[in-house]
Amino acid sequence: MPLLILNEQNVALAKAALRVAMPDIRSTHLSEAIAFGLGYKTHAALRDAIASASGRRPAVADGDPVRFAQRLMTLGYGAIEPGIFSDALAEPTLSDTPFAFFKRGDRAANDRHYHFCEQRGQPMITVRMARRYAELQ
Repeated sequence: MPLLILNEQNVALAKAALRVAMPDIRSTHLSEAIAFGLGYKTHAALRDAIASASGRRPAVADGDPVRFAQRLMTLGYGAIEPGIFSDALAEPTLSDTPFAFFKRGDRAANDRHYHFCEQRGQPMITVRMARRYAELQ
């Protein structure tokens, strides 16, 4: 499941990506489905959680594409491809992501991500991919 750092800008950028992918869905319904997919019952509850985190490190939500699609179905829309939600949460334009992709040996990118994690007070987790296995540090 995709991870999203909960701040207003990330939610707005994810919603913008979903508006492009699903232009027929009303804006309020999309907001409710995003909140539900991120584990909140309503959009208002999501906004309250973001607002209450001001001055502290923002929370990270585990997006659930199936919950997102289910919420849209209860709001009267047909079957929705759950992958659309995952793609929106992995959008490269998001302002703040809990991960970074860079090529092996790119020390500058590694150092930037290390300092970013250090500023946020979060651990830096590295996954190195090989042909037959992955190494987690």
